[in-house]
Amino acid sequence: MLQLYTAAINACMANDGTNFDAAFEIYATMQRNGVEPDDLLYGHLIALAGRCKKLEVAFEFLEDMRASGLNPSTPTCSALIYACLQNSNFAAARKVYDTLIARGVPPHISQYNALLEQYALRYQLGNVVSLLTNMVGGGIAPNANTFRILLLACQRADQAELAFELYQIMKARGLQPKHNNAHSICYTLLKSCYNRIRKSWRPGGYPPKAEPAGPYSALPGKQMRTAEARQLLHVLDPALLSGASGNGGSSSSTSGQSGGRQHQHGRRYTFVDNADNINWPLLALSTYR
Repeated sequence: MLQLYTAAINACMANDGTNFDAAFEIYATMQRNGVEPDDLLYGHLIALAGRCKKLEVAFEFLEDMRASGLNPSTPTCSALIYACLQNSNFAAARKVYDTLIARGVPPHISQYNALLEQYALRYQLGNVVSLLTNMVGGGIAPNANTFRILLLACQRADQAELAFELYQIMKARGLQPKHNNAHSICYTLLKSCYNRIRKSWRPGGYPPKAEPAGPYSALPGKQMRTAEARQLLHVLDPALLSGASGNGGSSSSTSGQSGGRQHQHGRRYTFVDNADNINWPLLALSTYR
């Protein structure tokens, strides 16, 4: 019987996913008939309430769940974070995450990615690194969408070298982004290259003939953020990049001197440790192709 009610509530999330009144009536019918919901059903209700912009109701469902003797689980934790983000309440989403992590209840990777993307869009690379460290430390491996978000965080923080280093790791892991994500990743990498060559662009075109007056960019990042880069690469297992300087089209954009130095030190990287030797226009062209 519980499976039938769960399927009915799940159906309310189909199509536009806003048939909250019908779902709430199903929930009330369950209670009248003495059928106890489980954590999965509560997760559906919380997510639907969030999608329908009823965040207060989502938290009320959580209280109902606790009153029934059920503890928050990964489905309900993920649903509540989703509900907060659907209502543009990032602070509440982070509070939910912190509270439940302290109780040993991690969210699904989709909601880790959602939190990471919020930090990326806010130019907060340090918080991206910290949250990813917690995620990986909790036994959750990043997927292709995670790497898309990490690249976005690097691009927005003006950390182009780190972006291409992470792209190398993504390829070494064998992660294949879906069609839309693949286009997004390519666009982000191209924007990262532009961040590095933007000082050379002029209103009259390219190549430049003189240095311009005034600030070059409003982007917050001006230099490589070495501590965050090292921490991120360490978390994502840099051993996967052993000898990576010869991989793909990217190797053509770094000087031949970098390869020897990389093999001498196991934790030297193709881009992060050779920032001065990168030909950014050539790298942009190879990325486009």
